[in-house]
Amino acid sequence: MPSLNLDPKLLPLLADYPAAIAPDGVKTNFNHPFTLAPLAYWMGSIFVFVMLCFLVARLYNKAFLTRRFTWDDLTCLIAALGTIEQLVTACIICKAGAGTHQWDLKVGQIISDDFLIGGAAFVVSTLPTQMFAKLTFFILYLQIFRPRKGLILWIWSGAIVTTGFYIATSIAQFYYLIPGSGQTFITKISTDPDSPSATVGVVASCFGIVSDFYLFFLAATGIWQLQMPKKTKLGIIGVLATGLLACVVSIVALVYRLRSKNGSDGTYELFPPILLIIIELAVGISCSCMPAVGALAKHYSKNFSGLRSYFSLLRTRTYGRGSSRDKKSQPDEYSGLRSTGGSNVSQPELYSKLEGAELTQLQPIQTSGGRGGKWGPEAAVINVHQEIHLTRDPRPVHSSRREGNTWEVNRR
Repeated sequence: MPSLNLDPKLLPLLADYPAAIAPDGVKTNFNHPFTLAPLAYWMGSIFVFVMLCFLVARLYNKAFLTRRFTWDDLTCLIAALGTIEQLVTACIICKAGAGTHQWDLKVGQIISDDFLIGGAAFVVSTLPTQMFAKLTFFILYLQIFRPRKGLILWIWSGAIVTTGFYIATSIAQFYYLIPGSGQTFITKISTDPDSPSATVGVVASCFGIVSDFYLFFLAATGIWQLQMPKKTKLGIIGVLATGLLACVVSIVALVYRLRSKNGSDGTYELFPPILLIIIELAVGISCSCMPAVGALAKHYSKNFSGLRSYFSLLRTRTYGRGSSRDKKSQPDEYSGLRSTGGSNVSQPELYSKLEGAELTQLQPIQTSGGRGGKWGPEAAVINVHQEIHLTRDPRPVHSSRREGNTWEVNRR
């Protein structure tokens, strides 16, 4: 909170005065002050939007593919709603003065309801939101590493300690920031940078950093014990390592918190921790959704793979009467059939080679459309048009039905 070093009861009388003395050579600007508020609007919205995309993909996977919800889905949803609330209250605080130099604000702006109530709501809701975000990881680990009894003990211990810590600190922040009977936000909220509420915030930031690294090492240890190739283990750990970005954000936020406690421009230095808390929550929730999103991508990649195979086969197999293919596009199985002059290969061997090459290349694909213009599979019969050119050692006649120069191969 910004430091005013005044009796809270006198603040309403000084509403039109500057909230701080401007440095030498700097003029106070109440009309068009410089502010970092647009950065919170846009950057915070981008990170929350990405988080919502991951959340929607997670819920879609659970609702329509696995058709089974678990407790981590509930905690993830609550954490996402809390992050949205954090973004809304952050925008209200920034509009009221956070991110603006304190000497460019009036005392009345700092003691306004938007600034005080919005700030109290942001601080009080931050800790429960962080608790649900971390519980999402603990519940997920309980599901994945259930057979590892030794690891399960560490997961349960971390979940219990994390829940207890955040409940205790949430109660403390509620006590320090929410006014009771006969109190107001002006008299309840302390503007001292070394207030008990600010101290609780610093302690919570330190605990958040430790718990983030604890979660990462739990996941890395559990995955390394799984029976799978080392390359696959490293790949999964690398994906989970994106969660370390939340650890980095937490460390940077802690640095700005400590700087704001010792600074004289409280409203301006209050902005970085606000934005970094939103980014930390959004990144953490997005990382918790990655396993479900990966399963969703794997499911639908089969459809794209089949479509790609269809076009590839259609390109290599559809050649009409009298057409020819070059050596690069022709399969290797036909390499021995291009020129048989001067060779000692017998006709039965050529017949076997031709038949094997043809049958291995044929696949049941969509080849023609019906009267309604819709394409449909014709897996029963596939016609391959190929012109037979007589060479020095002519190819044998296929035993299947032959109509002109058209080979018809029945596949069952």
